[in-house]
Amino acid sequence: GYVVDTAGNPVPNVTVELYNEFPVGSYEKTTTANASGAFTFSEISTFPFDLWAYHEGYYPGLVENITYGESGIMIVLTPVEEVDDTYEWVNFYCDNNFYFDEPLPIGSVVDAYDPDGVHCGSYYVTELGHYGFLPVYRDDGYTPEDEGADPGDTIRFFINGFEAETDVEPVWTANGDSWQVCLDAGEITKTCDLLAGWNLVSWSVDQEEDYIVDALSSLGDTLEVVMGFEQGALTYDPDLPQFSTLWYVDHLSGYWIKVSDSATLEITGDRVSMATPIEVTSGWNLVSYLPDFSLPVDAAVSSLDDNLIVTFGQDGVYIPGDIHNTLTEMAPCNGYWVKVDYDDELIYPTTGPKLAPQERRDHGTLASNVISDVTATNRWMNVYAYNLTLDNHTVRSGATITAHTQNGLKVGSFTMTEDGLFGFMPVYGDVRSTATREGVSDGEAFYLAVNGVKTSETFTFTGGIGNRVEITNLSTAKETDNNLPSQYGLSQNYPNPFNPTTTISFMLPASSNARIEVFNILGELVATPFDGMAQSGENMVEWDGTNYSGKTVSSGIYFYRLSADNYSETKKMTLLK
Repeated sequence: GYVVDTAGNPVPNVTVELYNEFPVGSYEKTTTANASGAFTFSEISTFPFDLWAYHEGYYPGLVENITYGESGIMIVLTPVEEVDDTYEWVNFYCDNNFYFDEPLPIGSVVDAYDPDGVHCGSYYVTELGHYGFLPVYRDDGYTPEDEGADPGDTIRFFINGFEAETDVEPVWTANGDSWQVCLDAGEITKTCDLLAGWNLVSWSVDQEEDYIVDALSSLGDTLEVVMGFEQGALTYDPDLPQFSTLWYVDHLSGYWIKVSDSATLEITGDRVSMATPIEVTSGWNLVSYLPDFSLPVDAAVSSLDDNLIVTFGQDGVYIPGDIHNTLTEMAPCNGYWVKVDYDDELIYPTTGPKLAPQERRDHGTLASNVISDVTATNRWMNVYAYNLTLDNHTVRSGATITAHTQNGLKVGSFTMTEDGLFGFMPVYGDVRSTATREGVSDGEAFYLAVNGVKTSETFTFTGGIGNRVEITNLSTAKETDNNLPSQYGLSQNYPNPFNPTTTISFMLPASSNARIEVFNILGELVATPFDGMAQSGENMVEWDGTNYSGKTVSSGIYFYRLSADNYSETKKMTLLK
């Protein structure tokens, strides 16, 4: 793997330790990154394992649960913010400090902050469990800047960005004093009370297991539906797992959670720095709230500056510069919608080190939800089907289903991965507070199309949270074009002879499942350029002269066959190199 700083530059001479489970026990292997920041471990017998990397001047980096066969692992180290060394200080120390119930590990960084959020002390740990003397500097009264603490200030301590509990109240007393203050940072349990019905929720601890069934297990049988948003709508329904698209949850996102009765959400995990950057992308984002105290909205989202368009909470809305805002503050346990003009980072203004997160693992939940020509909004309803049919034919895997308003605006898209199984597909609604038409209006009808073939059924958009509609049978919309064919037909490929590609066109009197197959002169199946739902009228398929293995076939005569319903026709073509 590689060790880099937050700008992506390699960090040389970093100590990298391999643990069975950090920080339990001692490391099993250790190495040092070279001048390019690269490191290697060999003959590893423990899987999964954790990597802990540290170097003076940086906060340590930790990558957990690395499995067999992974390579190119990137460990990010955040530089430690400099402290102004003034002419007065108080020393703090302790020989018995803990980090996630284990002695404070070597490579850790202990920080001190005053009540105004000024970084006034920092210590690099070189001895297990021990820190100090850590000088915490006083503000220099001869300069206009605030460099540190004042007499009587209570000092806040952090270990590797996590706020630490102290065994006594740490107070800056007088220059030259020394105080033993022992620290403990690690796992906590966050509790959030939910009301029956929908709750817009987030939490500020990094749980060990992101799998939604485990992460939300404290809700038990009261859990009905969970909705998330990562550049597109995601839904988890414990009663409809085959349609669910949301399978992992984390502490940087917000979630709509519906419970059948009042319940308490309990999330146990690592403390999270309240200043952890949250990536937001252009458009809508459903984000968490990390501080453990409430903040006015304008202060909480100040890092977004002029980029912010609007913020929604469960009970109100905030638009920068609007005097009629109904959302006035952001609070713990709540999630929030944030819409921005361009990609950015949301960093809540709070005391503590600002560490860059390690790369978030891709759980593969978004691949079918990020649609380039559909505008994902913060309002949607889901449509789904157990056995989707078009004109009494099962719609096959690979078909693309789209949703459209009556004037043709595309408001949803879904590519099927199993025959007949369709959804959840989010159909996005228009946001009334914006001037741009982004989706379907409440009460407006929309229709579906299968591989571009319009269907005759219409459905009504209902803007309530979590609404969904089950689809059964679809039928092709009646066309008024008198030029539609009245029978099947297979045309001669063009060009012919060809090299390396050729186009095959065929006609259908109505939309139907169709298949184009290519055979060699021995009658052996070589390739299937098309197998799926085809529209009424002319369809065109390109064959690139390759077989099932992707290898180019040899020159010669080939036969291509159309099969649709009970119709079949075969023609001859020539590949000439």
